[in-house]
Amino acid sequence: FVKYEEMVTDYRRWLEKFIKPFQLDDKEGIIDMLVAQSPKFFPKRTGEVMRHIRRITPGDHKNKLKPSTIQQLNEIFGDTLDALGYAK
Repeated sequence: FVKYEEMVTDYRRWLEKFIKPFQLDDKEGIIDMLVAQSPKFFPKRTGEVMRHIRRITPGDHKNKLKPSTIQQLNEIFGDTLDALGYAK
């Protein structure tokens, strides 16, 4: 299956996995086109403080959320996190 972390760290590989089950002509061309457009999907952060660009680094929630919030989310979504192989 495909994971968010792979999408934001290795977009081409993620696309190859994602697109594999679909019967499409020229899958490689589609992947190339989408990879070329990836700066629009995953813009780089700049020094412009008034321009909101979310940080897409996997695990960054640990820097943004209180430990008590993370604990509560882990309790709520624990079964799903376990099923998908995410550490709590």
